[in-house]
Amino acid sequence: MIAVSRKLVDVASGLRCFRDLDPEFPIQYATSFLIIAQSEGVSQTEVAHLIGLSRSGVQRAFARLSEKGSDGKAGYGLIDVRVDAWDMRCRRAYLSEKGHQFAQAFTRAR
Repeated sequence: MIAVSRKLVDVASGLRCFRDLDPEFPIQYATSFLIIAQSEGVSQTEVAHLIGLSRSGVQRAFARLSEKGSDGKAGYGLIDVRVDAWDMRCRRAYLSEKGHQFAQAFTRAR
């Protein structure tokens, strides 16, 4: 029998929620979502810095996590992306109602 830490089991259980949403859900989208869920109002630049992705990679993640989608694929509808009131170049992410429900399901799964 392999000994597995409880934290690892928790992570695996939480990731199952993303797989249930889409069997090919990219890990960078999951990581972006979790950062947004923890710090609503975070900018694309801040997410890029935190997870080590390019800005264009985070822009794609924001697009797919929102209703907009990208690359001809529909979005997941988990976040709302808003232009910052003070800096029109800055995009900030907030959980949508569906995103709040998904974050709660993720927390329960762990």
